[in-house]
Amino acid sequence: LDSNSVLFNGFFLPSFTKLILWEHFSIVNNYNKWHFKLSRKYAVKRAYKFVLLSDFEVLKWNEIYKLPINKCVRIYNPVTVELENDKEISKYQNKTFLSIGNKIDVKGFDLLLNAWKQINSDWTLNIVGLSTNDINALKQKIEEKQIQNVLVFPKTNDIKEFYKKASVFVLSSRKEATPLVLIESQSYGLPAILFNHLPSVIELIDNSALIADFNTPVDSLKEKIEQIIKDEKLYNELSDNAYKNATKFSIDSFKNNWLKLLK
Repeated sequence: LDSNSVLFNGFFLPSFTKLILWEHFSIVNNYNKWHFKLSRKYAVKRAYKFVLLSDFEVLKWNEIYKLPINKCVRIYNPVTVELENDKEISKYQNKTFLSIGNKIDVKGFDLLLNAWKQINSDWTLNIVGLSTNDINALKQKIEEKQIQNVLVFPKTNDIKEFYKKASVFVLSSRKEATPLVLIESQSYGLPAILFNHLPSVIELIDNSALIADFNTPVDSLKEKIEQIIKDEKLYNELSDNAYKNATKFSIDSFKNNWLKLLK
């Protein structure tokens, strides 16, 4: 896992060993420390294959570090949450937006709250996964700005209950590689709202999301939230596409891709 560490352990491998690197970070937003760069350059020469999380990452590795395309294998992360059996019931009536993450700044929860403040609706926003300190910081912001219909929750081991009770998943992140929470939300038929500056994320959603403009993040998020609230037909179309899209992230697909690589 992670080419940034190969420099420190790759020299101990016999030369005939086939080294497969599985990257879980986006090369675009990764750290720029000198030894990370050196480790990646060594990894490009030493590795037998690179397993990358999206086609976008394949192109960026080729562009930035001249990693040969024939060394790259794109394998999407799999869905590991329990899948729903009843896909016929629309979740539009739940009237709940869901956002998940453990960092306010990285996940853009400040942008999301500023957009939500402008929404005049009886829908609810649930934010899940923060530490106690971050929860207190968000609650203070919510109170100071008098933002209505927002609930903030800590990390949980039962995230599927939030997916089941939600209507829409919001990914307001400033940085992302391949967010597993987005993939999981697709399995529960949740349409998504996300920003246009994340090509590796947009690659995942196949007509199951509304794309907001990161150049005007607050206004654009507000616009997309209101659009999906006001248009139940659009909501149901996006939800159907989410269910269909989730099949490409199945455990079987993940397993078969790895078995093919390891032959």
